[in-house]
Amino acid sequence: MGGWLRPRKNPFQAQGLEPGTNLRLELQIGDRPETLVTTVEAVDTQEISVLVPVAHQRRRHVPYGALVHAEYTRGRQRYRFVAEGLGPATDGNLDRLSTPARIEVSDRRRSFRLDTIMRPSSIYRVVIDPTGETPHELYGCTVVDISEGGVRLSSRTPASAGELLGLDILLPESERLVARMKVISAHEPPGGRLNWRIHCEFAQLGHQDRDAIARFLLQRQRRLLREGRL
Repeated sequence: MGGWLRPRKNPFQAQGLEPGTNLRLELQIGDRPETLVTTVEAVDTQEISVLVPVAHQRRRHVPYGALVHAEYTRGRQRYRFVAEGLGPATDGNLDRLSTPARIEVSDRRRSFRLDTIMRPSSIYRVVIDPTGETPHELYGCTVVDISEGGVRLSSRTPASAGELLGLDILLPESERLVARMKVISAHEPPGGRLNWRIHCEFAQLGHQDRDAIARFLLQRQRRLLREGRL
């Protein structure tokens, strides 16, 4: 009597990522961003199999190595994750995506936020004070966390809510990021401390810059998972 194969484990089932789930995919194909729709066929610990995505009533394979921003809903909650294209399945009817290091629920936190310590090349005010009383550049600045939505800064130089800042930073193991940000809130240093806490969100972030951040976060998530720190 022959044996039977145990079903492959789906570690994301509790979050609704299972066969039949509809996915909205955003990715770069060639020189332009694309928004595709597809349906999950199978999930295990290594990959997600989806029907070949469709855009404008045409099938569009996910290129191998492409960075994919995926989104789906379950009840009143919206879930997002980042994966990479692994190429088509042998029969050509399915595409394969890597399993994500983490899935985020959008009503609790818009995107994965990574605690870090990074020194930017420059952080500067986009609108310069004509009186010259406010310094153009923010000195003693460190990026203490980053997400696809924005950053939190620790800065010796204060900033005000509503200000526009420019950021120039080299993401470790990734690419240079040059972006504009809007200050959402700024908190004075508590007693005995020197640095302000400045919360910023990215303004008009380009698709390539968004991919650079997502790629950096994905690499770090995988490393933290391997080290058992996430």
